[in-house]
Amino acid sequence: MELILALVAIAALGYFVLARARRPKVRATVTTKVEEAVRPRPRKTKVPQVLSSTNPPTERQLAFATDLGIEIPSGATKDDLSDLISVNQSGDNSSDAPLREFARRQGVECTEHIGQSALFARIWHRFSAAGREEDLAAWFVFQVLRSKRGGRVPGDVGDFSHKFIREIAQGLIQDEQCAKSVRRYEGDRLLHFGSYKDADGSEEIGASTGTYAYKFALNGLQERGLV
Repeated sequence: MELILALVAIAALGYFVLARARRPKVRATVTTKVEEAVRPRPRKTKVPQVLSSTNPPTERQLAFATDLGIEIPSGATKDDLSDLISVNQSGDNSSDAPLREFARRQGVECTEHIGQSALFARIWHRFSAAGREEDLAAWFVFQVLRSKRGGRVPGDVGDFSHKFIREIAQGLIQDEQCAKSVRRYEGDRLLHFGSYKDADGSEEIGASTGTYAYKFALNGLQERGLV
């Protein structure tokens, strides 16, 4: 009798071990699903807009430009017409050749028809890239100087690569408060600082003259006898 009970116990134990071995590994499966759920997905990289250069205007662009009374140049591209329409609609002034040439030397793509404010915005965006902090600051200082010279490009200075402009820019980016202040500006606003009169005589407000960056730049220009 004892032998029979012992055999039954061994058989029951064997069945239990076998059943446990065959049981689905629920915990492992759940863990895998959780890990899958929290696994970081690859980020979508934004591709910078590149001029289509030779792409012709769309029929919709042509019709809209015609309705606006825009004279469409022979051989105009999609980007040409886009800029012509933008200037017409925004009231932006046409950019001049020296500014476009400067922008292209800095790696900014633009058509012959881009507006002045739009080109300023693109230049600012270009200089906002990592590693071009000094260029951003120098461009800002140069625009402060231009505004103090009545909005004209100072012939005795040339452009933002002038020694004095670079000295002020280097000091500006070394001052953390001033560097942050510069980055808060918007590129297309740098055409004018403070209050000014538009072409139609209306009073407008340009970029701020009350920031740390502006005061630092202006002080540096005054110390060097540029304004």
